[in-house]
Amino acid sequence: MALNEVFKHADIISLHCPLNQHTKHIIDKKTIASMKKGVMIINTSRGALIDTADVIEGLINKKKTCFLKIFQRVSFKMNSF
Repeated sequence: MALNEVFKHADIISLHCPLNQHTKHIIDKKTIASMKKGVMIINTSRGALIDTADVIEGLINKKKTCFLKIFQRVSFKMNSF
């Protein structure tokens, strides 16, 4: 099954991969948009696998449910929620 199909159909996505040029921000606005509503994302790897700002936007818009273990360092204003 292709990765985009996994993102499209999975209820839970758990990341277990190294950080490199192919995996950096593997979870971003585009992949989040293709995911099912209520998907859970678990990152047991490097924080930069996920574009944190895009995940926060998805949470604010209540489109996705995300559980993250590792975060990429990011700055945001608390009043943006």
